[in-house]
Amino acid sequence: MKTTGVTETFRRFGTDRQPGEKSSAGFTAIEVAVVVLMAGILGAIAAPGWMRLRDRQMVNRVNADLYLALREAQGQALKTRLDWRASLRETDGRIEWSIHRGNAEPIAWQGTSAPVTIASGTTFRQRGGYYSVEFGDRGQIKGQLGRVTVTAKNTPTIQSCTITSTLLGTIRRGRGANRRRDGHTCY
Repeated sequence: MKTTGVTETFRRFGTDRQPGEKSSAGFTAIEVAVVVLMAGILGAIAAPGWMRLRDRQMVNRVNADLYLALREAQGQALKTRLDWRASLRETDGRIEWSIHRGNAEPIAWQGTSAPVTIASGTTFRQRGGYYSVEFGDRGQIKGQLGRVTVTAKNTPTIQSCTITSTLLGTIRRGRGANRRRDGHTCY
Protein backbone atom coordinates (compact mmCIF):
# COMPACT_ATOMS: atom_id res chain seq x y z
CA MET A 1 0.00 0.00 0.00
CA LYS A 2 1.40 3.35 -1.04
CA THR A 3 1.53 6.11 1.59
CA THR A 4 1.03 9.68 0.43
CA GLY A 5 0.57 13.15 1.86
CA VAL A 6 1.45 14.06 5.44
CA THR A 7 2.44 10.54 6.48
CA GLU A 8 5.01 10.32 3.69
CA THR A 9 6.42 13.75 4.60
CA PHE A 10 6.88 12.72 8.24
CA ARG A 11 8.48 9.44 7.21
CA ARG A 12 10.89 11.28 4.89
CA PHE A 13 12.10 13.50 7.76
CA GLY A 14 12.45 10.62 10.18
CA THR A 15 9.60 11.46 12.57
CA ASP A 16 8.15 7.95 12.51
CA ARG A 17 11.32 6.30 13.83
CA GLN A 18 11.37 3.75 16.60
CA PRO A 19 12.50 4.70 20.16
CA GLY A 20 16.31 4.68 20.40
CA GLU A 21 16.71 4.90 16.64
CA LYS A 22 18.94 7.82 15.46
CA SER A 23 17.67 10.34 12.94
CA SER A 24 19.70 11.64 10.05
CA ALA A 25 17.44 14.71 9.65
CA GLY A 26 18.22 18.23 11.03
CA PHE A 27 21.42 20.20 11.53
CA THR A 28 24.44 19.42 13.64
CA ALA A 29 25.65 21.83 16.31
CA ILE A 30 28.67 22.70 14.15
CA GLU A 31 26.48 23.60 11.18
CA VAL A 32 24.32 25.87 13.35
CA ALA A 33 27.44 27.49 14.88
CA VAL A 34 28.88 28.19 11.42
CA VAL A 35 25.63 29.84 10.28
CA VAL A 36 25.47 31.97 13.46
CA LEU A 37 29.14 32.95 13.04
CA MET A 38 28.57 33.96 9.40
CA ALA A 39 25.54 36.04 10.36
CA GLY A 40 27.60 37.75 13.07
CA ILE A 41 30.42 38.56 10.66
CA LEU A 42 28.00 39.99 8.09
CA GLY A 43 26.34 42.06 10.84
CA ALA A 44 29.71 43.40 12.02
CA ILE A 45 30.58 44.43 8.47
CA ALA A 46 27.21 46.07 7.74
CA ALA A 47 26.54 47.82 11.09
CA PRO A 48 29.05 50.72 10.81
CA GLY A 49 27.87 51.57 7.30
CA TRP A 50 24.26 51.46 8.40
CA MET A 51 24.99 53.73 11.39
CA ARG A 52 26.79 56.28 9.19
CA LEU A 53 23.89 56.27 6.73
CA ARG A 54 21.42 56.83 9.58
CA ASP A 55 23.54 59.68 11.02
CA ARG A 56 23.93 61.31 7.59
CA GLN A 57 20.16 61.20 7.06
CA MET A 58 19.51 62.79 10.47
CA VAL A 59 22.03 65.58 9.85
CA ASN A 60 20.57 66.29 6.40
CA ARG A 61 17.02 66.33 7.76
CA VAL A 62 17.87 68.81 10.53
CA ASN A 63 19.82 70.97 8.08
CA ALA A 64 16.81 70.99 5.73
CA ASP A 65 14.61 72.12 8.64
CA LEU A 66 17.04 74.96 9.46
CA TYR A 67 17.16 75.98 5.80
CA LEU A 68 13.36 76.14 5.71
CA ALA A 69 13.32 78.18 8.94
CA LEU A 70 15.64 80.75 7.37
CA ARG A 71 13.51 80.82 4.23
CA GLU A 72 10.38 81.29 6.33
CA ALA A 73 11.89 84.27 8.16
CA GLN A 74 12.95 85.76 4.83
CA GLY A 75 9.48 85.16 3.39
CA GLN A 76 7.82 86.85 6.38
CA ALA A 77 10.11 89.87 5.92
CA LEU A 78 9.12 90.13 2.27
CA LYS A 79 5.42 89.62 2.98
CA THR A 80 5.08 92.07 5.86
CA ARG A 81 7.75 94.55 4.72
CA LEU A 82 9.23 94.40 8.25
CA ASP A 83 12.45 92.99 9.67
CA TRP A 84 12.28 89.31 10.69
CA ARG A 85 14.82 87.05 12.34
CA ALA A 86 15.53 83.32 12.48
CA SER A 87 17.14 82.29 15.77
CA LEU A 88 18.80 78.94 16.50
CA ARG A 89 19.95 77.32 19.71
CA GLU A 90 20.94 74.02 21.19
CA THR A 91 19.10 73.02 24.37
CA ASP A 92 19.12 69.69 26.19
CA GLY A 93 20.95 68.01 23.32
CA ARG A 94 18.53 69.13 20.60
CA ILE A 95 18.51 71.94 18.06
CA GLU A 96 15.66 74.45 18.18
CA TRP A 97 14.72 77.43 16.01
CA SER A 98 12.36 80.36 16.27
CA ILE A 99 11.00 82.73 13.62
CA HIS A 100 10.13 86.15 15.04
CA ARG A 101 10.05 89.87 14.31
CA GLY A 102 13.45 91.52 14.11
CA ASN A 103 12.96 93.68 17.19
CA ALA A 104 11.45 90.92 19.38
CA GLU A 105 13.04 88.18 21.45
CA PRO A 106 12.42 84.59 20.32
CA ILE A 107 9.45 83.01 22.08
CA ALA A 108 8.02 80.02 20.21
CA TRP A 109 10.85 77.51 19.75
CA GLN A 110 10.44 74.52 17.44
CA GLY A 111 12.90 71.69 17.36
CA THR A 112 13.98 68.20 16.61
CA SER A 113 14.77 65.24 18.83
CA ALA A 114 17.52 63.92 16.53
CA PRO A 115 20.96 63.52 18.16
CA VAL A 116 22.47 66.37 16.15
CA THR A 117 24.49 69.31 17.46
CA ILE A 118 25.49 72.78 16.25
CA ALA A 119 29.16 72.52 15.24
CA SER A 120 31.98 74.93 15.96
CA GLY A 121 32.04 76.04 12.30
CA THR A 122 28.86 78.08 12.84
CA THR A 123 29.45 81.78 12.10
CA PHE A 124 26.01 83.35 12.55
CA ARG A 125 25.85 86.23 14.99
CA GLN A 126 25.51 85.04 18.56
CA ARG A 127 23.45 86.89 21.12
CA GLY A 128 21.90 85.84 24.42
CA GLY A 129 22.74 82.15 24.06
CA TYR A 130 21.43 81.70 20.53
CA TYR A 131 22.51 82.32 16.94
CA SER A 132 20.47 84.58 14.71
CA VAL A 133 20.12 85.85 11.15
CA GLU A 134 18.06 88.96 10.45
CA PHE A 135 16.30 89.73 7.19
CA GLY A 136 15.32 93.25 6.14
CA ASP A 137 12.01 94.38 4.69
CA ARG A 138 13.07 93.31 1.17
CA GLY A 139 14.40 89.90 2.22
CA GLN A 140 18.03 91.02 2.30
CA ILE A 141 20.46 89.97 5.03
CA LYS A 142 20.90 92.62 7.71
CA GLY A 143 24.29 92.41 9.34
CA GLN A 144 26.66 89.49 9.22
CA LEU A 145 26.68 86.77 6.58
CA GLY A 146 27.43 83.31 7.89
CA ARG A 147 26.65 79.65 8.18
CA VAL A 148 25.17 77.21 10.63
CA THR A 149 26.88 73.83 10.64
CA VAL A 150 25.20 70.80 12.16
CA THR A 151 26.89 67.51 12.91
CA ALA A 152 25.88 64.11 14.24
CA LYS A 153 26.75 63.57 17.90
CA ASN A 154 27.85 59.99 17.25
CA THR A 155 29.81 60.78 14.07
CA PRO A 156 31.24 64.33 14.16
CA THR A 157 32.78 63.95 10.70
CA ILE A 158 29.29 63.98 9.16
CA GLN A 159 28.37 67.63 8.67
CA SER A 160 25.86 69.69 6.76
CA CYS A 161 25.39 73.44 6.70
CA THR A 162 23.10 76.25 5.63
CA ILE A 163 24.89 79.33 4.33
CA THR A 164 23.74 82.92 3.84
CA SER A 165 26.15 83.87 1.09
CA THR A 166 25.18 87.33 -0.21
CA LEU A 167 23.74 90.52 1.23
CA LEU A 168 20.85 90.15 -1.22
CA GLY A 169 19.60 87.21 0.84
CA THR A 170 20.88 84.16 -0.99
CA ILE A 171 20.52 81.09 1.21
CA ARG A 172 21.96 77.75 0.18
CA ARG A 173 22.67 74.37 1.68
CA GLY A 174 26.13 72.84 1.78
CA ARG A 175 27.61 69.65 3.12
CA GLY A 176 30.76 68.57 4.87
CA ALA A 177 33.94 67.77 3.01
CA ASN A 178 37.21 66.11 3.97
CA ARG A 179 39.36 69.14 3.18
CA ARG A 180 39.15 72.72 4.37
CA ARG A 181 38.26 75.63 2.12
CA ASP A 182 38.34 79.19 3.47
CA GLY A 183 38.81 77.71 6.94
CA HIS A 184 35.63 75.62 6.80
CA THR A 185 34.94 71.96 6.14
CA CYS A 186 31.31 72.62 5.22
CA TYR A 187 30.68 74.55 2.01
